Amino acid sequence: MRSLGSEVRGVRWGELLSLICAGGLRPKLTQSVAQTGLLWVGPACVKVLALGPKTAFEHELRCSPVTGTPYSKPIPTEVWRFDQDYNWFRLWDRLMVLRCEDELNDKRLQLSEAALLTVIRNRIGDMAPPEAVEALCREIFGDQLDVLKAIVSEREETGEKLRTTVSLGYTQPLSKHEADRIRPLVPEDWRPAIDRRADWKIPVWKAIEDAPQA
Repeated sequence: MRSLGSEVRGVRWGELLSLICAGGLRPKLTQSVAQTGLLWVGPACVKVLALGPKTAFEHELRCSPVTGTPYSKPIPTEVWRFDQDYNWFRLWDRLMVLRCEDELNDKRLQLSEAALLTVIRNRIGDMAPPEAVEALCREIFGDQLDVLKAIVSEREETGEKLRTTVSLGYTQPLSKHEADRIRPLVPEDWRPAIDRRADWKIPVWKAIEDAPQA
């Protein structure tokens, strides 16, 4: 996973507010909790750290991706959702792509991250100045952003489109081990959300949250 600074030089965080939520204010993190998740986009899954209110993660699927049977309760983490209706762009307060060192040159993963970059840029549109968009994308993608931008530009030149449908695979709470690894990599104002106990009611999630440090 990569390191990320808490500020982007030359861009006030206030300029980023309209990129994620309406009303002119970027979501505060006072009630946010943290989960990791997988976003299926393009040829691979992108692992992310997501911050948002507890209710953003306790959502229901409209139907099973396998049987078509409606669900009436939150789905345990071991069930893959592949939910295209989940509005992660609006429900999450912050987003960061997580990578292992051996994934930095993974071409399939780079294509997926480039597709996610395209989705985010398209969702933002003209709502913010270019420098604010750049700062937000730098926050999300870290030092791989330039590589991903080059992939997007190359695809635009060749006319070969990236597959930009995004589906949520799953989310789950951070284990204590994950939290300890991730905490130094995020901006300081994210850290209380990583440390905050959510007291999940879903048994599988509660077990992760309650597990002692290995």
